[in-house]
Amino acid sequence: MNKRTTEEEFVREATREWVGTDVRFEKIPWALFSTQIISARQREQLRFFDSPGPATRTNMYIGGMLPNPQAFLIQSIKIFGLGSAMAFALFHLRIGAKTYADRPVWLAGPRPGFTVLPGIMIPPLLNFHASIEWEGPADLGRGFSGRQIDSRPVQVAFVGLILRPLQ
Repeated sequence: MNKRTTEEEFVREATREWVGTDVRFEKIPWALFSTQIISARQREQLRFFDSPGPATRTNMYIGGMLPNPQAFLIQSIKIFGLGSAMAFALFHLRIGAKTYADRPVWLAGPRPGFTVLPGIMIPPLLNFHASIEWEGPADLGRGFSGRQIDSRPVQVAFVGLILRPLQ
């Protein structure tokens, strides 16, 4: 079975749960992203995808959920901007009442992110959020001048396919 067949079967089965029938979807390569500013004085948690905002911060239209009838198939998760000083932070992903990721950020390896195949489906109108947690004040490292970095943007991106019914 090739990747395309597997992906199509996965989408058909996953969407049947919330559509209730075989509806054909267009699949558009997309990335959902959410950006937060982390401060060196900040403690313990950043939450992502919780609120809509300016296009430079997120491309979410509704905080914490997708509008009906859109869905999103996450194929990889990317984390940008944490730096090596926060490598032992934990990444969490929750969709509805289920936890889909609960892992150390360092598992992302030298490139910031990890693949989730065949994928994780976010159905429409179901709450979801991602968070990064750590203990103590955030150590953001030092800049080129050797001075301590006070703040920096951190971004989580879900890379995959946005699904919407064919019209």
